[in-house]
Amino acid sequence: MPADNNPPVSKPGARMRGWCTVCKVCPSARLSSWRPSSRSNNAYIHSMKRASVILIGVFLIMNIPSAPGEVSYRTVRVADLDIFYREAGPKDGPTILLLHGLPSSSRMYQRLLESDLASQYRLIAPDYPGFGHSSWPDHKSFAYTFDHLAKIIEDLTEQLQLDRYTLFMQDYGGPVGFRMALAHPERVQAMIIQNAGLARRGPISSLGGSAVILARQGGSRGRGAKQPVVP
Repeated sequence: MPADNNPPVSKPGARMRGWCTVCKVCPSARLSSWRPSSRSNNAYIHSMKRASVILIGVFLIMNIPSAPGEVSYRTVRVADLDIFYREAGPKDGPTILLLHGLPSSSRMYQRLLESDLASQYRLIAPDYPGFGHSSWPDHKSFAYTFDHLAKIIEDLTEQLQLDRYTLFMQDYGGPVGFRMALAHPERVQAMIIQNAGLARRGPISSLGGSAVILARQGGSRGRGAKQPVVP
């Protein structure tokens, strides 16, 4: 006679051996007469409550959109230097390049990066060499001139594939940003100048002649109106 692989029918209140000892619930319909104890029933209810709370938490986290001011902190290699920058906003949004002043760093724009502006614009705030979290090369081997700093930030924009951007220049960022605009005016959509100087003369460097920054309307050279912004 073949062996019966089904569990024996249990009487109400009888202790089952060889089966689940946690909740004493077996999928076999033949145990329908069994009733769990109040202790195991309470444990089951408690575990279900905990599972429900976890599932609700996971659902809420997955459905809450990222805050518009969520800031990323990155470092890239530019001209054998580590250039640190802060970034916020959508990758496909209009770019605003935030150039900091002296003595400061990209930290001065932290609250701006965390603001609602990041919901529409891609905000990028780099640290110049010798500032903030970027490399601090020795002055004997690195020329700390506006020309050189502008070239480093320009190389950064090329590495990040920023072909169009608005320059936000504060203080020390003015001489850096103006040089970037002179070198590639077709990349500059607009300029926001906050207490920034031109520094046409001085021991650091000069623009070398009359500086006229052209605000261009249109996407290529020679198209659209040209208006002098800085005499």
